[in-house]
Amino acid sequence: HQHQHQPSPNPKVGDWECPNPSCRNHGGPHCFGSKMVCNLCHTPRPRSGPAIPPPYCPHTSGGAAVAAAPAGGAAQAGHRSLAAGLDSAVSRLVGPQAPISASTTGAKYSCHPDRICWESAGKQGLDDRKLFPLSPTNPQHAQELATVRALFAKSLPNRKIDTIERVENGLQHEMFDANLRSMVMEMAGDFDAGSMVKLLFHGTKRDAVEHIVHGSDGFKPLLSGSSTGAIWGDGVYFARDAKYSDQGYACTLPTGQKQMLLVRVLVGRYCRGKKGLKMYPLLPNEKFRRYNTVVGWSGGDKQDLANPSIYVVDKGSMAYPLYLITYRP
Repeated sequence: HQHQHQPSPNPKVGDWECPNPSCRNHGGPHCFGSKMVCNLCHTPRPRSGPAIPPPYCPHTSGGAAVAAAPAGGAAQAGHRSLAAGLDSAVSRLVGPQAPISASTTGAKYSCHPDRICWESAGKQGLDDRKLFPLSPTNPQHAQELATVRALFAKSLPNRKIDTIERVENGLQHEMFDANLRSMVMEMAGDFDAGSMVKLLFHGTKRDAVEHIVHGSDGFKPLLSGSSTGAIWGDGVYFARDAKYSDQGYACTLPTGQKQMLLVRVLVGRYCRGKKGLKMYPLLPNEKFRRYNTVVGWSGGDKQDLANPSIYVVDKGSMAYPLYLITYRP
């Protein structure tokens, strides 16, 4: 007789069921949402399957709310803020959720928490329109707005945000997802979403912003680094702090407003970068596998490898633009 675990009486947001029927984590959401492989049998997290949707966006595939928000101050306590626990929140936001019907094709595809909130046709992100404004008067946008504003205000508390627009680009999202899954399979039990996937800021010229948002291939490493002088190596530069992106990198509109992107970046394993670095170093005791990212620090930052403020990636598909932020300097 094979013992089967009973589902946890208090499952956490994002917990999932191991798809391996011979594993003791099969039969209920026993695997922590922060893990991309089963802790017992190391089976990769399924592309679709039983999982508890996160409170990041109160949507389900049918458009109904996942749960009614508590009233008053309890509503704020009921939501997990990325500003209060960025790494753990990123862990929950990464990874597949239950399939969502694509109304335009009748097909089914796996939906990340990003796409649970999407408003494009069938949540596929294939419309000509790629930017969807978040409205302060729409309660379904409240958590997204609060999250982005909190991250932005950590380093730019005196800047006023005018608009936050969600980027829905299905082709780019699929490429990012493919890179994520490839990294999970390569690292197996060593992959940790909390430390290897980050929410970072990116400032660039206006025409580059247009291409990143609307193009199929997103960020272009070969065209990046000209503004910074590529002092930490060649690739696309992302910043932990909005303040860094604001200082000479965020584009300025004819209205005088400025814009930057909030981006989900697959940083993986990283090491210290240096000027002129074109090929990232090999991992210790490896002949072929290399670091995924190199890191650096802005002026005045303590150069602590455990707390970099700049991340550089050499593949554009390791980053997905989540939001376009328009603000006043």
